[in-house]
Amino acid sequence: MNYPKINIFTDNTGDFEAQYICFLAKGISLGEYQTKNPKSFYFPDLNYSSKFWRSITSNPNINLSHLFPKPAINEVKEKLISYKVDKYKEEIKRIKGDWQK
Repeated sequence: MNYPKINIFTDNTGDFEAQYICFLAKGISLGEYQTKNPKSFYFPDLNYSSKFWRSITSNPNINLSHLFPKPAINEVKEKLISYKVDKYKEEIKRIKGDWQK
């Protein structure tokens, strides 16, 4: 079986990563992953504030081609900076190696 080549980035806290987390949060808030989408994904538990969830749920954006609210983006970026990835580095290497086989 051929698997797509992937790269796993763990220390990049740019706008795209924050946008993607907001995009996933929007899908979660709409219940899409619970009922319509059989796929799973990683959504980091960054202890999002209620202000974050309010801005995500009230925003009409449902795709990644439009920007999510700046306060939500900034909160995610702040939390990603302090997210500890060191304890997962070996597991990330193993997963990346498995995908590249």
